[in-house]
Amino acid sequence: MEKLQLLAMVQAYTGIGIGLMVGLGALGACVGV
Repeated sequence: MEKLQLLAMVQAYTGIGIGLMVGLGALGACVGV
């Protein structure tokens, strides 16, 4: 169970990180950086 929870947490943080990077990249492209 603990390994499953750890994996879920890692996947959640990875998803958030990718979302932030994509969001910042889109924002930078819109601003023209």
